[in-house]
Amino acid sequence: MRTDLIDSVASVATLEAAYAWLCDRRAKYGPNSDIWDLRHCWPEARSEIAAQLGAGTYQFSPTKVYVIDGEYKEVWTARDALILKAITIVLTPILAPLLKKTCTHVTGGGGPKRAVRQIVRNLNCDSHILRSDIADYY
Repeated sequence: MRTDLIDSVASVATLEAAYAWLCDRRAKYGPNSDIWDLRHCWPEARSEIAAQLGAGTYQFSPTKVYVIDGEYKEVWTARDALILKAITIVLTPILAPLLKKTCTHVTGGGGPKRAVRQIVRNLNCDSHILRSDIADYY
C-alpha cells in the first residue's frame, strides 16, 4: 500500500496538478520567492522530486517566517507546498469517505456557521461545548 500511495503522489499527473495549483496560489508572490526558481526549472525539478519521493529521500525544509502587519506568517517552501498538495490530492478521495458528516472544517462541510447551527440545534442544559484549534499546537 505504501508504494502505491508514494507512486501516486510522485506520478506526473499528480505532480502536474499540484504544480498548477501552486503556480496559481503563488502567482503574485514577489520576485525573490522560490516559486520562480521552481517554475524556471520545473521539468527537471519534477523528475528530481519524483525520484526523491520514490526513493524515500525527500526531506521537508523549515518554514520561513515573515512578519506582515505585526503578525507572524509561516510559509512552506515552494517544493514542500507542492509535495503537501500532491499528498492532499492522493489522500483526499481515500480519507473523505471516512470523515463524519458532522465534520465542518473540510471543503463543503459548512465551516463555522454550520458548526454553530449544529451546536444550537443540539444544545440542552446538560450539554458541554469544546472548541479546539490545533493550528499552533506543533
